[in-house]
Formats: sequence, C-alpha cells, structure tokens
Amino acid sequence: MYTMIPNITAQNPRCKNVTFPPLLGVETKSSSPPGWSQLGFPDQCTDISIKPVNGTPPFILTISPPLHPPFNITSNTMGPIDWTVSLGGEIPFFVSLVSSEGFGWSNGPLHAGLNGPTDCLAPGTMLVQLSSFLYLQLTAG
Repeated sequence: MYTMIPNITAQNPRCKNVTFPPLLGVETKSSSPPGWSQLGFPDQCTDISIKPVNGTPPFILTISPPLHPPFNITSNTMGPIDWTVSLGGEIPFFVSLVSSEGFGWSNGPLHAGLNGPTDCLAPGTMLVQLSSFLYLQLTAG
C-alpha cells in the first residue's frame, strides 16, 4: 500500500504514472469516541457518516475490506451517507466517495474497533484476537 498525496502548489498535478482526480470535499463523523481519524478504529456495529460538501450527485460511497466484496451505497442527494461498521473487530477497510463528475475522496486504512456492540454481526462470524498472529473464531451454539 502506498499513500499518494497531491502537490498542493500545482492546480492539476500530473505524474508519468499518476493523475490525481479533483478532490471532493467531505464532512466525516463517527459515533465511536474519539470521533473520525484517518487511521482510526470506529467500533464494530457503530455508524460512520460521510457528507459531500461539493460535487454533483449521484455519489457512490465504497467501503473496501480485504478478501470481501466492497460495500457500495449510492446517494442522489448532498445529504450524509451513513454506514454501520458491519465488520468484526480489527478488520481493516478503506472508505471512498466519488461524485458523478469524477471528484474523489478516500480515507484509510481504518479498522473495525472491538469496543462496540456485536448485534449487527452475523452469528458465528466474530473474530477475537488472542495475539497478533492467532485468531479464534467464536461460533454460536
């Protein structure tokens, strides 16, 4: 994973292999304390909210965890787009928002925190970390 940061002194920066899309302005919120953080841990089964402040609808919010199909939410308004963190604890994911004209924003990797409720998770799929290399899958019943 590489982080590419656009040159803030050039209006349309271009590189031989990379062209940055226009930036989409967003307001972010997390119902988990301490709030939104680029590398944060929003708790499992709590909500995150992404609100576009420029661009033209429709917007597509994409949540991208590894080894799992992405979650896509389309919004036809400038209102907030909410997503419940429906991933087990410590699962990493990226968040991105794209407008109809190609403006883009992304954030991450975030990780599902372990301090939230578990009622939104499918029974038998919650992972509990025992050490940094060993995971135990809890099963219902």
